[in-house]
Amino acid sequence: MLDECRDNLPDNFVVPDYSFSVNHENIGFTVPRIKGITLSTILRDYKRDPREQIDYLKQIGFTLRHLESIRRYTGLTSLFLNDINESNFVVTPQNRELYVIDLDSVKIESNKIFPARYLAKNGLLSHIPDKYPRNESAWHTEERTEYELKNRLAEGFYIPSGNTDLYCYAILILNYLYGENVSSLSLGEFYDYINYLSFIGVNKELLDCLANIVNVPDNYNPADFLDSLTNENVYRAKRKVYEINKKRI
Repeated sequence: MLDECRDNLPDNFVVPDYSFSVNHENIGFTVPRIKGITLSTILRDYKRDPREQIDYLKQIGFTLRHLESIRRYTGLTSLFLNDINESNFVVTPQNRELYVIDLDSVKIESNKIFPARYLAKNGLLSHIPDKYPRNESAWHTEERTEYELKNRLAEGFYIPSGNTDLYCYAILILNYLYGENVSSLSLGEFYDYINYLSFIGVNKELLDCLANIVNVPDNYNPADFLDSLTNENVYRAKRKVYEINKKRI
């Protein structure tokens, strides 16, 4: 499906170009080589300029906006990144371009729903089932085996949508600020952290957008608000600093 639809896909999608076989058995595919660094490495590098890191985060938001236009104006009405996480992007620091990799987990038209790192069964989104509909065939199965996960046989727990893509994007941004995975926080812990971000002066429009992922209204894209983050916001948002200061709120 990616190959058939490649003319409508964003230019920064690293789409598989060839399948290959051994002894006439099709065992995989090849993708163009991107000489870059995974976004997860860039975001964990505390010595790197936050403005550069924020620029990459903005590019993810612009890519999601592009996908929204594709769904609206082309025949690809069901096209979602699905598994948005820091390891599924590669950046080229020389020219600061961001590429989307591991596209076999993308939801495109009628293909199966693949698991997504931040769309976990008991994650924050589980509190709003009407906003994030479950994939019932996966929800009621027994624990997925290592074999199923390794061989891409397991299904994702939630039906991909614009809301799930923006949820994962917001989690990725919050992970960058927190320095750890916020998707495993309880609902109360999540709101406590949002209140702390407000306390240290993070832009209200950005916070409203991020907090909306656990509220009923549809999610909206925070990309345009990311430039409001200051270097001080980024440094003070980290978990270790938060743990020291949260009792003052």
